[in-house]
Amino acid sequence: MAGTGDKLKGKVKQATGILIGDKQLEREGKLDKAVGTVKETVSKVVDTVRDAVTPGKPPLTKRAKRAAKSLG
Repeated sequence: MAGTGDKLKGKVKQATGILIGDKQLEREGKLDKAVGTVKETVSKVVDTVRDAVTPGKPPLTKRAKRAAKSLG
């Protein structure tokens, strides 16, 4: 999912900044986490709109569940 990498990178940067006492790195980590959250939110909105305007297609969550079930 979009933004997950940014959030993970942010968590690592923030924790590293706290651990070594680097306030700048800690702030960068917080910013990366926020960017990741925004990307995830935008992605969800885009998926919701796409599903709403595409007639005859099951919602993305149903398709994702079906795909996961077919793998397992």
